[in-house]
Amino acid sequence: MRRIWSRGRKQADMRIVVKVGGKESANDRLRHHIARDIAGLFRDHSVVLVHGGGEPIDAMLDRLRIRSTFHQGRRVTSPEARDVAVMVLGYLGKLWVRDLCFVGQHAMGISGADGGLLAAERYKELDMAGSPSAARTWILEDIMRSGMVPVVASLAIDPEGNEILNVNADEAAAVIAIAGRADLLVFVTEAGGILGPSMKVLPVVRTGEAEGLISNGTVRDGMALKLRSCAKVLEQGIGQIAIVPPYPGILRMVAEGKDTLGTRIVRGSLQNGQEVGIQGVQAP
Repeated sequence: MRRIWSRGRKQADMRIVVKVGGKESANDRLRHHIARDIAGLFRDHSVVLVHGGGEPIDAMLDRLRIRSTFHQGRRVTSPEARDVAVMVLGYLGKLWVRDLCFVGQHAMGISGADGGLLAAERYKELDMAGSPSAARTWILEDIMRSGMVPVVASLAIDPEGNEILNVNADEAAAVIAIAGRADLLVFVTEAGGILGPSMKVLPVVRTGEAEGLISNGTVRDGMALKLRSCAKVLEQGIGQIAIVPPYPGILRMVAEGKDTLGTRIVRGSLQNGQEVGIQGVQAP
């Protein structure tokens, strides 16, 4: 498989995946701020934007009186709900393309189903939903070589090529980051990061703490999926992960390694109050 983001630009370029949720994607003000940030990053780095549908999908399902439930943070997706997800995600993708073009950056909106970009294993208990398992990242590479930001909606194709599946956007971003050997994966969310027991954002969470935070109920539902996706990405050697609020300029700050709001996810754990690296040695 060809590697993503070999755009022939200067060596200092970073390969960055930015994931934005459905709620933020549907907010005109936030989407415009984030689009401006992404356009600025794309001048110096290689950037892929992945977006979900979340709340806008819920709103349309309610409007159409289509019942939808969740199981362990994932949507149980009937064929009717899947069709609504395809419609809403497509619309949100075009809003992203419009806003990026407005700030001077061409973009192409696609879904993980287009060109077989994302393959997914189907969850039988979730009907028309699946878990993304592989990415054909050369599709994104070709888009960026044309000077456009790829805007990827969270859909995929099942292994037989028979069905379009709804997939979790956090997991889709993680699979793309792993396949493309990204230097940085950023999740943008109004939650602003991972909340601790005191409901304050934790500045750092280590992969060794993830399951404990989930099992004791500190991290639940969609954020639990996000945290598990982060741990999976770091296990594959991806450089950095951050969960940040949708503030203007924050993506540039994260890319430049500056201290910022939100949560950094790092490899390692705590033993007897001391930080231990992934290989069991004391981390710097």
